[in-house]
Amino acid sequence: MDYICSRPSFIRHWINFSRIAMLALAMFHSQPSFGQARIDLSAGFDNNYRTSSWNPINVKLSGFATNAQAQVQVLVRSDYGVETYSVPIRLSASAPSQSLTTSYFQPGQGTAKEIIVQVMSDGHVLAQKKLDNSIVIPDNTPAIIALTSDSGGLNFLGEIDLGYQRLQAAKNSFDGSNGMTPGQDQVNGARTFNRVIYPKPSTLPDSSSLYKNVDAVVLGDISFDLLTEDQWMAISNYVREGGILVVSGVVDLNRFRSKQLAEMLPMTVTGNRQLSSFSGLTYQYGDAPSGTNVNIVDGKLKSDALSLCQQDGISLVSERGFGSGTVIFTAFDMTSPTFRTWKGQTALWREIMLRGGG
Repeated sequence: MDYICSRPSFIRHWINFSRIAMLALAMFHSQPSFGQARIDLSAGFDNNYRTSSWNPINVKLSGFATNAQAQVQVLVRSDYGVETYSVPIRLSASAPSQSLTTSYFQPGQGTAKEIIVQVMSDGHVLAQKKLDNSIVIPDNTPAIIALTSDSGGLNFLGEIDLGYQRLQAAKNSFDGSNGMTPGQDQVNGARTFNRVIYPKPSTLPDSSSLYKNVDAVVLGDISFDLLTEDQWMAISNYVREGGILVVSGVVDLNRFRSKQLAEMLPMTVTGNRQLSSFSGLTYQYGDAPSGTNVNIVDGKLKSDALSLCQQDGISLVSERGFGSGTVIFTAFDMTSPTFRTWKGQTALWREIMLRGGG
């Protein structure tokens, strides 16, 4: 009798248990898995940053198999506590990877403990990564951003003393704590005068304020298609606010006729020419490159521009003010093999930094 009466109750409990189990199983399978989630980081420009200043930080996310609103948080731990910088992001399960560039304030050298980037959603940490392998740029070392397709061509600048002192370094007296004299840097055991950095276009910031740690930007043969409109505007505004832009005369003329660059250049580009010798460079900079029949860019100098070096009616090096900054244009490709070994580069770059940076 007791068995007969308890059977329906047992069946009801079993059915309810089965429903709960199935619901839990369905919920388990519906939850996104973050076992493959990955964060890749790059601080400053190609992991080169300055202390006691704002720096860009590029964050690349992959393996987040979910569609969700989230936040990317940069946690900076120092002797003064923890500062958190957040930026919203919409995670997409269909995207193999997602990238964003934000900014953070790097504390002074010796005070920073660690920098951690984490992805948060609904109050939960989905993934996190500690920033490492970053290289500090000494306050007294000029930093030159080189935008070239082969991430090379301007390494010779590391060996040149430009006779240039950064404004920030001039404000801060040199204390010799890093064992170097002003104007010298050390990377991978090699002493250099300038830090030449080749950042990936995708990691460039979209705010001109993040270029304040940079002393010059060199526009080589990089494709404009790799830059967003906001990234290009950041470079343009950096020049307007007092920066130096050096434009190398590569063979492709269409780039010089594009609206974003044409308005900044000291000349209106008309075509290409070949020179078999460079007597103008010898006169101005004490030496001439060894190449012959070298392609150069020809054009008409703008009324508010200045020619720094001429030859046969051609302006080989020209200058134009743009806002509070300076644009220097070389009719030749300074990143080409012919000019990489040109001894006159030292005098040319000293003039560039003197006229542009003061």
